[in-house]
Amino acid sequence: MLFISSRNASAIVSQYEANATVTWSGKNNAGGLAGFYNGTKVIFILMNNSFIGRGSSFAIGNVTHSIVDVSDDSAMVNSSFALLGQSGVASMGNFNGTVSAQDFYVYSAANGGWLISQETWNFLSFNARGPLIITG
Repeated sequence: MLFISSRNASAIVSQYEANATVTWSGKNNAGGLAGFYNGTKVIFILMNNSFIGRGSSFAIGNVTHSIVDVSDDSAMVNSSFALLGQSGVASMGNFNGTVSAQDFYVYSAANGGWLISQETWNFLSFNARGPLIITG
């Protein structure tokens, strides 16, 4: 959450395995970004060009985490959070939403830490003034 709050796409993507997958789904077509994103190059484009990277303001709140499964080399974490902000994309304007997320982590001996291998964001709500326009 700290890296997402920073809106730094490079920092966000550093938390993923090279072949990680991200799925966004849910209400209002997840702000026009519902889909399956595979690999850090594509995840970077998503984070950099979505409301996260292109917003003139962005905040996350009401964060909850629950570790649902853990072993020596993997862990699954469920979380929920609210997001709000103002997009740098003129057609979107102010936005807000709530997300239920699930992250599957694997331990990477090469990196000496835990990396996300699979992530799903289910937008329970997403409201914006207009559709998202993605460029890049």
